[in-house]
Amino acid sequence: QPVQSEASNTQPAQAPMRKRRFLLISLVTFGVMQVSDFILRFWCLKLYFDQKEFAKAIILLLVELVGILLSGYITFRDNDVLLWMHKAKLRCVGLRSILASILCLICGCCQLIQVKRVWARQVTAAEILFDMETRNERNTIASILLPYGRAEWAMPVALLTGVPFMLVNGSSLLSSTWESQTSLARGVILCSTAVLLTTVAFGIIEIDVGVSSYVVHRYHWNPKIRGQKSGRLQWLYPLVHAAFRCGEVLSRVALLVTILHIFPWLLGLALFIVNYIGLVAILWRHSPSGERPLVHTLVAFLLLAADLGHFVDRPAFVLPARRISRD
Repeated sequence: QPVQSEASNTQPAQAPMRKRRFLLISLVTFGVMQVSDFILRFWCLKLYFDQKEFAKAIILLLVELVGILLSGYITFRDNDVLLWMHKAKLRCVGLRSILASILCLICGCCQLIQVKRVWARQVTAAEILFDMETRNERNTIASILLPYGRAEWAMPVALLTGVPFMLVNGSSLLSSTWESQTSLARGVILCSTAVLLTTVAFGIIEIDVGVSSYVVHRYHWNPKIRGQKSGRLQWLYPLVHAAFRCGEVLSRVALLVTILHIFPWLLGLALFIVNYIGLVAILWRHSPSGERPLVHTLVAFLLLAADLGHFVDRPAFVLPARRISRD
C-alpha cells in the first residue's frame, strides 16, 4: 500500500515538470526566432543599400525605427519591468539607470520584449487554464485570467513591422534585378521572409489568445484532455491554428505583392491605399463613437495581413467583430 501511494504521488509531480520543460523550450525557440529575425532584417537592409535600392532601404529603415520605438514604449510600461526598476532603485539609485539602459538595448532595440510577452501572456495564461481539473472551473477562471493578462498584452510590434518587410522582400524576389544576384543574397531574403511569416503569425496568435476563450481553452499539449468535437486530438489544435494563420498571412501578402508587381507602381499603390481606406471606414462604422481615429488606422493596417476578428467571442465585441469580418 505505501508503494502505491508513492507512485501516485510521483505522477502528479512529473506533470508540472513536463509543463515547465515545455515552457522553457517554447521560450528558447521564440527567443532564437526573434533574434534571427532582428539579424536578418538588418542584413536585408544592407543588401538593399548595396544594390542601391535606396527607396526600399529607407522605407524599411523607418519601419524598423518605428518598431524599436514601439518596443521601447511597451518595455517601460510593462508591469514586470517597472517592478524590476523599482527594486533596483531601492538597492541603488545608479543601478536603476544602468538597468534601464540594458533593458532599452535588449528589449527595445533588439525587440526582445516580444519574448517576455509571449511567456507571460500567451503560454503561461493558457497553461494556467489547463491546470484546472474540470471544464466548469476553466470557464470560471478564464473570465479572471483575461484581466490578469491584459497588463502583459500590447499590440504586437511584429504585425506593424513584419508585414512591410514581407511586402518589400516579396517584390524584390519577383523583380528582375534580383534574378542575377548570388544564391546567398536570395537565400537571406527567403530566410528573412520565412522568419517574418512565423513572427507575424505568432503576433496574430497572441491576439487570438487574448480575445477568444475558445482558443485559450484549446491551447494545451495534454493528449488526455478530450474535446467535444476532436476528441483526443484536441492537443493538436495549436499546430492547426498556427498553420491556419501562417497560410492566411502568406496568401494575403502574396496577393498584395502580386498586385504591386503586375500593375504599374502608381496604380498598385493606389489600389493598396483604396483597400486600406476601405478598412478604416469599416472599422469606424462598427466602432464606438468615442474611439480615437488612431486606433482605426493601426488596426486597419493589421487587417491587411489577417482577419483579426475571426475568433473574437468576448461579450460586447463578438457582434462588431463578426460584422467587420463579413464586410
